[in-house]
Amino acid sequence: MAKALSAYERHVKGLNHVLAGLQRMAATLPKLSKKGLIRLGLLIQREAMLRTPIDLGNLRSSAYTAWSGGDINKSITMPNFKGGQAGQLSMSHEKTIMEAKQNAATSIFNPVVEVGFSAYYAVFVHENLEARHKVGESKYLQKAISHVAPSALALVADDMSPRYWRTA
Repeated sequence: MAKALSAYERHVKGLNHVLAGLQRMAATLPKLSKKGLIRLGLLIQREAMLRTPIDLGNLRSSAYTAWSGGDINKSITMPNFKGGQAGQLSMSHEKTIMEAKQNAATSIFNPVVEVGFSAYYAVFVHENLEARHKVGESKYLQKAISHVAPSALALVADDMSPRYWRTA
């Protein structure tokens, strides 16, 4: 006949079960929060690209989202830059993304996701409040972040919801 557990033993056994569950959850949090942050970064990039002024389309094409982890030396898909500066923009794009990945990999924060534009003139277009564009606007990245901000926490939290913490 099985011995009945004392209240203390039941408490400790239950606590051990809860702690084991918490440890499983904690192990998955970085992965899940990273997935949510990448989704958030890509959403910000998309919103910023929709707001980016267009001449040849090179500025819009220079948008990127980079994150920590994975193979930093993995080949980068190059946009199809146009015009006389296409070569310079391609080299700058590749270098910018490699630096962003390296910075993310060595950051004290983990995970890290960076959204930006690699075109050397991106900051000038972004900050020029006097320019009038047929398509797009100044502060395109800042406005994209402001637009996405109200839903940002929910987007990242969705990937961290308890449905992902269950184990078989």
